[in-house]
Amino acid sequence: GLYEVAMKVANTLPAGSNREYLLANINLELGHISEVIFIVNNYLKENSTNVEFLYLKALALDMQFEEAEARDDFRQIAGIDPGFRNVREKLI
Repeated sequence: GLYEVAMKVANTLPAGSNREYLLANINLELGHISEVIFIVNNYLKENSTNVEFLYLKALALDMQFEEAEARDDFRQIAGIDPGFRNVREKLI
């Protein structure tokens, strides 16, 4: 399907050109949660306060029913950027 095509295209992009973000989003949509967490954790090693990646990780953890870990990431995002997306709603 379209996500598989998108995955192939994303894999051809050079590192640092949002490839990791695209791959994580595609994998999230496909339900490949462990792959999302792997991609995001690798990125966060060098960019620990990137709210876009923290948000993807929190969503993936939430989908995996790891609510406490997801909530920790949502809290971290709220501390960095309180107005980011719907992060405050996620903490209610």
